[in-house]
Amino acid sequence: MYISEGMARRLREGVLKDALSVDVLDGLKDSPYGNIPSFMDGGPLGERFLRKALTTEYDNARNALRSMGRIESVKAGDIGSAFQELLVKCQKIESANRDALEKLASNYVIDLFSVPDDTVRIEARLVGAIEDGDAISPVEPFDGDTGFEAADIEDLSGIDGQVAKRHFLNALNMGAGKRMSANIRGYIEDLYDIDSRLPQMYKELLALNDYMIFDSPDLGISDKSRNQIGIVNVRYGSRDELVTISARGVVFPVLLSELIRGFMELFSAHGLPKERDRAEYVLKKTDYLKAEPWQMRIGPYMWNIFTGYFEDTDTGDMPYIYQTLSRLKPGTFFRVFSEMMAGTGKGKEYAAKIRDKALREKERISFNGKMNKRKDDKSIITDSCMSPEEF
Repeated sequence: MYISEGMARRLREGVLKDALSVDVLDGLKDSPYGNIPSFMDGGPLGERFLRKALTTEYDNARNALRSMGRIESVKAGDIGSAFQELLVKCQKIESANRDALEKLASNYVIDLFSVPDDTVRIEARLVGAIEDGDAISPVEPFDGDTGFEAADIEDLSGIDGQVAKRHFLNALNMGAGKRMSANIRGYIEDLYDIDSRLPQMYKELLALNDYMIFDSPDLGISDKSRNQIGIVNVRYGSRDELVTISARGVVFPVLLSELIRGFMELFSAHGLPKERDRAEYVLKKTDYLKAEPWQMRIGPYMWNIFTGYFEDTDTGDMPYIYQTLSRLKPGTFFRVFSEMMAGTGKGKEYAAKIRDKALREKERISFNGKMNKRKDDKSIITDSCMSPEEF
């Protein structure tokens, strides 16, 4: 059931490149992040920072594969065939345990973020493949009439700042999904109860996938070939309806990553402009498929730095921390993040202020929730009292 030592050696020595592809590094300037002044102006979030993020994540992916003496279920071929053969084997095992794995993914995310009952509807599905009919995001950014017209140059600059901020948050959302889903310690016992072969197989599958995302700048994504293995959609509905997070993945860790990314998208949506036409403009300019490979490459690096400031904070506090961060105006947002990503003393001060404000907000919401419950139970609070905020 295992590959030959010869194939393992080729994966470690022959197939794995010593350095990140020049094509990927050069592709940075044509990526969504290559056109953001806050990234590319030579400052803390400039080109040097992004190149370090790319090379660090590539080295991590390459070293993870090199450390494996054997990769299960691969007979011969390159990294792509290794991934496909292992994916098929995982899916075969999962097919008999689909309900248990989908439930595990949903419950894990609920526990991770301490999601209150009856606040979010979760739809988690393991599927054989992501079909073209499942497409949610366009391949390219929208380039037509968005229905938004800036009032003046200053207004145009402001909306461009919102677009840049959204790109940054999308990368963090992706990084959160990849990092949190790969930390299998939180659900490894449940996986062993379902099938003891799955934890190691998932570890190897994720290592192969992490390496492959550096294969080429756009990973062959086009209108004819979307090459997706997971998708998530956050549906907000009307004011009285529950938010629905609908995720699909071809294998459990991908499904889990997409669910986490969906929740991070929900938390970060607090940073969108309040006006509908402005919010739609930002989304049309940022939420498209060709941006996702770059989010996968740099997002985990950014997420590691970001969460390093909150290591002593419970994951149930992250929704409030992330909402607080997302609400910052673009100029403030990038000033704060420049310091945080650079690891300065000022960055630590900003992180502490964000955490303190977020925890005060969490406490306020909890208090209002308790008061509202007492109102419902005993009718002792007047109608003028503030109702609890929704997620």
